[in-house]
Amino acid sequence: MDPEMQAAIERLNNPVTQLILLLDDDDGDVTYADKLAVVSNYLLRAAEGAVSEQEHLTVRNCCFELLQEDDALIKARTWAAVNDMCIAYSQHGYLPMLLQPLYEYLLKGIFDKNSLVKNTVKRTLYSLLSHPELSAEEKRRMADEVIQSLSGHTSEQHHIEALSTIAEVCSEFQNDPMTIAAFTRVIARLAEDHVFRIRKGCAYPIAMMAQIMPRSDFESQLFPLYEALAQDDIWGVRKSCAESLGIVAQQVSASIRSTRLTAIFHRLATDESRWVRTAAYAVLGLFISTFVDIPTDSDCVIVDEAMIATYTAQVGAVPSSPGVEAAEDQRYNTHQYWKEPLPELDVDEMMALLGQVSLSMQAKPASNAQSPSETEVETKPAVEPAAPESSPIVEEEMSVEQLLLTTSGCLRLPNISERLVARPRCLGQPLDIPVSLLEAFQGMVSETAAKTVDADIGRHCAFSFPGVVWAVGEDGWHHLRATAVNLVGSEDWRVRSCLAASLHHVAQIIGPKLTEQDLLPHFDFFLSDWDEVRYNLIGHLADFLAVLPLATRRNYLPLFADLKQAEEATVWRNRHALATQLGSLCQLYIPQDVLQFLCPLGLELGADTVAAVRHAAAEAIGLLVAYLEQEPSLQAGFIEGLMMRFGDLQNSDDALMFLHVCKHVGKSNPVKTFEGHFLQTLLRLEEAEVVNVRLLLAATLTEQVQTGYWNDHPDSLQRIHTVLAHLGKDTDADISHQATGEYPTARVMLTGPAAGSIDRTTDSIYSASGLARALNQELANDSDDSSVDMVMSDEEGESAA
Repeated sequence: MDPEMQAAIERLNNPVTQLILLLDDDDGDVTYADKLAVVSNYLLRAAEGAVSEQEHLTVRNCCFELLQEDDALIKARTWAAVNDMCIAYSQHGYLPMLLQPLYEYLLKGIFDKNSLVKNTVKRTLYSLLSHPELSAEEKRRMADEVIQSLSGHTSEQHHIEALSTIAEVCSEFQNDPMTIAAFTRVIARLAEDHVFRIRKGCAYPIAMMAQIMPRSDFESQLFPLYEALAQDDIWGVRKSCAESLGIVAQQVSASIRSTRLTAIFHRLATDESRWVRTAAYAVLGLFISTFVDIPTDSDCVIVDEAMIATYTAQVGAVPSSPGVEAAEDQRYNTHQYWKEPLPELDVDEMMALLGQVSLSMQAKPASNAQSPSETEVETKPAVEPAAPESSPIVEEEMSVEQLLLTTSGCLRLPNISERLVARPRCLGQPLDIPVSLLEAFQGMVSETAAKTVDADIGRHCAFSFPGVVWAVGEDGWHHLRATAVNLVGSEDWRVRSCLAASLHHVAQIIGPKLTEQDLLPHFDFFLSDWDEVRYNLIGHLADFLAVLPLATRRNYLPLFADLKQAEEATVWRNRHALATQLGSLCQLYIPQDVLQFLCPLGLELGADTVAAVRHAAAEAIGLLVAYLEQEPSLQAGFIEGLMMRFGDLQNSDDALMFLHVCKHVGKSNPVKTFEGHFLQTLLRLEEAEVVNVRLLLAATLTEQVQTGYWNDHPDSLQRIHTVLAHLGKDTDADISHQATGEYPTARVMLTGPAAGSIDRTTDSIYSASGLARALNQELANDSDDSSVDMVMSDEEGESAA
């Protein structure tokens, strides 16, 4: 090719040059479609490809030129690309060049009459404020200018948008007291506005500000505004306060929560408006759960009382004299405990101690009804861990409770999902839930509540039931036992479905004894309930059964096969849920039970008519094979049945299922298991006639090679590479790509009347009349044939040939 023509093509391949040519409207024929193509494809590409300062300046000017277009779609798409442009500019250190003039366009976009443009500008603003490259001062300036412009406008809608913007962006200014103070002043001014829609919009920003403000500042500045809004004359304002009650309750002190906030709830729950009452009861469960206030300080240690009782049964109580006990009580009082750091112990000692506790819990769990004196034993652990000389365990006698406070036997539960696993109590923070709130929660499932509040109030009760159970704990379960019975007996299947989805959480909270006594009948009832209810229950089958003793769990083994048979062909989601549970269920039973009951079920689900069920069963089969690794004879029997069912490869369906099984067996099992039982049959599929079989074979073998586990098995690795090399020459491009990782590529650029650019690598077509004109002008004197010009490297040419 002529060097001049090659240089012209290289210049035109520069994304910045393409951007300029596409926006060049000297001839007046840059169409609307061209501008949309610029915004969608070339603008961000040019920002990422720019290198010099002049190129970045050129791209920025093109961006601002597009922001001044009259068409709303062009402006919206340009704003959508601004955030990614900021990332590209920050990588080259040119971010200030883009941000300085952007504020003016940002303020114009916020007030745009078109809702599409305005909403896109707001989303871009939220993204920019979370951008890590922006300094705190730039974020503060951007937020302040937007909030002050919106709140200072005379329009009611702009005031509401200012409040919603505060709620969205306030989390970015948690450590910025100046911005927090500015936001607080705006909320305080708008909370007294005469327009009720503006006052209605203040409740949610107040709740979001509570999460970032110091507690004392919030209670003195914004909480009085919240109380006033909760007594507003307009029911819509009171309803918005009811919807934010749970968020506010999480941030205020215990005294305000149990007095002023509880009074607000009762006033809203008895409001004259049905909508206000419904909103109040909808957040009642969340409100009750906030009364268990677990500090977020990293030094907070939460003690599992069941673990203390169990450890007492194992090692016995350590005797101490009254004088020593009084001294220990003084040392570990609430104030001193949170002030003094916990002593450091040797890691080996802690692990040994936890091992003794775990063995004790598996052997003989202590009953909560027994006193420490009744659970003492005369023998000590067979292996007593040695403590270092500096450990306080050696220097002085300590009670079991104090011993656990200095070890890893204490639990740290940082979030609500982990809190639901057990019912811990934090030292110095007793359980104190107002009885009136519990009575109100119990009444949510009554017929009176359905008539006076809302017909769907039972669904809110079922949804928040695990959180309330967690709040009252195992000791307070008797308060909610009747509520659980009423929820299970509800005529609304959605209530039962909601409870079935969280029944395993309730079981984990109240423990094995109460679960077997009170929840097991509900569990059995849900198993024969409607398909939707049964689906939610099956999805957490293993989590619920894990709480029960082994003897009780074994009673449900024959039921799993009945569940599969009970699901009709149309209820495939229940079969899919059951298949996803097999891998977890096998951990709850001994290998003999797994082989007898769960393995046949996995094979049956592997032959299901629905592909999603078969794929889930294949993953479960891989886990079943891995679990039976501890019993080689049982594992060999299961693999033999598996090969008889799918390993004959008589049809493509069996071959595909076998490949899926091999894929998951390779992930979950040692190489020797895969090599000894599956590899030889797997490699036979090299000559399969069905394309999908060869494609999945290439994917499976490639994934196995990439793990690196086969490096210690050179013979088998060589056989795999041989098959992959053969698949790499397959006539199907997808199989060849999967085996080699390469696609044959060819780049074709049309420069004639078609006026387009086709890239076969990405299969995308960009309409670019300006670029086509420029290319024709560059090549007019160098080429006789301007219809099609093939531009490709030697490597690409060989692949295309």
